[in-house]
Amino acid sequence: MAWANTPDFPVSQPDGALVMNHVMALRKAGKLDGVLPVMWDYGDGHRAIRWERASSLRPYSEDIHLWNAAKLMKLDELAHPRRKKPRSIAEFLPEALQHLAPAEEAAA
Repeated sequence: MAWANTPDFPVSQPDGALVMNHVMALRKAGKLDGVLPVMWDYGDGHRAIRWERASSLRPYSEDIHLWNAAKLMKLDELAHPRRKKPRSIAEFLPEALQHLAPAEEAAA
């Protein structure tokens, strides 16, 4: 699935042996260093595997905390429509996860 519908395998169900040989050749050439296959599930039955840099990935639990913080931030904006400046998402994150807030917000 990671190589489906790509220039290397322009079909939806590429042959597993061909994909394995392709991956081994890319690893040997160092072209897959620092990247991992990540399955993105869009919730509507559509899934896709994308190659992501390992350094840019974070645990699922952190994504859930960010999603909840964004939801709370939006509810706060709706509850206080006259507020001129929205509160930072950092204000809705647990203290141990403040580092997840974007740098420009955290500094504000």
